Amino acid sequence: MTYSVRSRILLVLLISASFISPELARNGHAQLASPDRIWQSVDQIPAAPVDARVEIKASKFKTFTVDRQQLSPSLSRAPMEFTSARLQTSAAEITLPKPDGSFTRFRIEEIALMEPGLAAKYPQIKAYRGRGIDDPLAVLHLDINERTLHAQVLSPSGTWYIDPYWHLDGSLYMSYLKSDLLAGDRRFNCLVEEKSAGNSTTAEAMAANAVPQNSNTGTMLRTYRLACATSILYSQYHGGMDPDVGMVLAALVTMTNRVSGVYETELGIRMVLVANQEAIIATTANPTPYTDTPGDIGTNPAYIDLKIGENNYDIGHVVTTGSGGVAGLGVVCRGFNPTSGGSAKARGTTGINPPTGDAFWIDFVAHEMGHQFGGNHTFDGTGTNCGTNQNASTAYEPGSGTTIQAYAGICGNQNIQANSDPYFHFASLQEMFGYATSGISSRPAGILLQKGGSTPPAATPDAAPGAGTLNPVAGESVSWTGTATGGVPAPDDATCEEGVNCDTFTLTLTGTAADWVEKTVKITYNWPNATDDYDIYVRKGSTTGPIVDQSATGNKPEIVNIEPSATGVGTGAFFARAAYFAVVPLALPELYQYMAVAEVIGQSNQGPAPSCAVVTPTGNTPPTVDAGADYKIPARTPFALTAAGNDPDGDPLTYCWEEADLGPNPKDANLPDDGTNPIFRSFVPASSPTRIFPRLQHVLNDNNNPPTTYPCPTQDRPNKRCVNGEKLPTTTRELNFRVTARDNNFGGFGMDSMKIDVIDSGAGFAVSSPNTA
Repeated sequence: MTYSVRSRILLVLLISASFISPELARNGHAQLASPDRIWQSVDQIPAAPVDARVEIKASKFKTFTVDRQQLSPSLSRAPMEFTSARLQTSAAEITLPKPDGSFTRFRIEEIALMEPGLAAKYPQIKAYRGRGIDDPLAVLHLDINERTLHAQVLSPSGTWYIDPYWHLDGSLYMSYLKSDLLAGDRRFNCLVEEKSAGNSTTAEAMAANAVPQNSNTGTMLRTYRLACATSILYSQYHGGMDPDVGMVLAALVTMTNRVSGVYETELGIRMVLVANQEAIIATTANPTPYTDTPGDIGTNPAYIDLKIGENNYDIGHVVTTGSGGVAGLGVVCRGFNPTSGGSAKARGTTGINPPTGDAFWIDFVAHEMGHQFGGNHTFDGTGTNCGTNQNASTAYEPGSGTTIQAYAGICGNQNIQANSDPYFHFASLQEMFGYATSGISSRPAGILLQKGGSTPPAATPDAAPGAGTLNPVAGESVSWTGTATGGVPAPDDATCEEGVNCDTFTLTLTGTAADWVEKTVKITYNWPNATDDYDIYVRKGSTTGPIVDQSATGNKPEIVNIEPSATGVGTGAFFARAAYFAVVPLALPELYQYMAVAEVIGQSNQGPAPSCAVVTPTGNTPPTVDAGADYKIPARTPFALTAAGNDPDGDPLTYCWEEADLGPNPKDANLPDDGTNPIFRSFVPASSPTRIFPRLQHVLNDNNNPPTTYPCPTQDRPNKRCVNGEKLPTTTRELNFRVTARDNNFGGFGMDSMKIDVIDSGAGFAVSSPNTA
């Protein structure tokens, strides 16, 4: 059959072996020792130390010992990043053992993952970043402490790790591929906060968030101060029954290095542990208030604010052994909120048992922190956990999905694979980069607003000063003025005298709590006289009712929020009280006047997220990419997409082709193509700009279709199978694709899109010879 196409002729016979990337070269026998004599291979695992337990479980791995005395001089020669010394190439090389038993070289530099005061107190804990010499696309993140070392290597040839074979013991190390990691108990459910409040991103918001081709990705490193609290059970796992703070801190540095290593490579985002981190590490002498349950997210904000100080951190989290995963969406940098009971930026917790290894650090901690940076779920499946936590307008990945913000391994018979791959889907990159840089994100409107800002424009005075009404309509507002004659300052709003040193406005919110989902009332007070000081209180039901929010910072403008959809808030009458606390007498009574406005904040008028990162220029220039022209194919026909990328700095690029289709409803990944939902999974970025759909080995199997499932064993289910995640289109439809070109250098990436029109004429191309892979 011949088939006419608009932009080009598709001939599957042209999909040939020339598209196949060479397999990673593997040595037939492991070398006995690394060239620098630092690493020594071990053919047989020796007897375990007393009370030792295996730290990581993988189906295949190689074991090695390390000579710390030999390694230390090599690490000490590593220059600090962003210094002139980093240009000295010969003095900063190390060799690491690979999962196949061979060795590979990296050029390294030291990086800071602790604030200076903390780093000075624990000089034995160090972290390093490196770039492959033998594999220029490989990115290394390594950390070392008194007992152990850990390494993560991100490479299109396969992500791999080096970790201690036994828990808390540095006598034997294992090198293993991410793909060979055996998933453990996956009874985990991520409860994105505000999900019940309808936090789905709209398609329009996603379009508005699209990262432009020539954006500033990769040009800046954004550093955030991380306050990471621990429960006592977490501390005991890493630091002994009477936890040693240094040992727990070393575990937190390893976790931060793994998570931040991915964020840095993908988004140019780094997290560093705060100077007073010890204060929130649980020990026998320093108990913390956590119970290793999902409720720990409610405890965390007030506790971290108390121990660290609201202005001394940018993102807060608590790690436990049983809190699951719960996080606020788009809360990094955001301050006090009444729903939080403290700073919104600390609304995040992760906890599984054991709280270690790549499954914990990447699948769970990186995932929950991704929510805090504004990233929604990206899976489209309906199985088990996927059935209740899907976000419709970012549901680009079939089944469980495989990227960090998806649900790999926890969606029952719709799992695409057992563990997440350490990279973000294009939708996550757009949301999170948008949140970190421009504040434009799909964060649920008005939720967890930070104090500060200006009076919204076009507010109209209320017809009856002293009282007003707002409906759940974004942009609706009411304004009023008030005065206080001064008098003696009151100790609080409950004892101030109306019309003397406080003034009250009654605000009625109509409808029900459900009507106010994704809407918040933002009340802004301002006044002309710089010496005045008004403190603002909002109470529910009466002037002596419970406080919903308060602002007593002494700065103008003062801002308070009412979130009617939050638990225990609701609608009805609210009393906004301006209490005058200044003691400087003013000449004229009118100088005691204030102006106030209450506005309904919705998705379209929420304003940008606050920025709190320390920004460091990287000297990197992002790549650009061209996805090519649109074209047509018949249904049931394999096809190939090829991008053309360019990097101004000459950096080697990786490419990730991903389907960009959203179905009207979640879809069981085991069902056939329905003409709307996504049908092609995401794969790890590759050095080749071409992706074949489906993979070539499936094209050459007589019927073009991949098998429905494939083996994906776990620790407790060795015969477990996962859904393949690729199926040919069988309907007349559009297939939309986006390609992301990465330079893997501080988050430098470019994106472009194209589409394929599929026409179902009853038959497709088939390869008749050869008919085996």
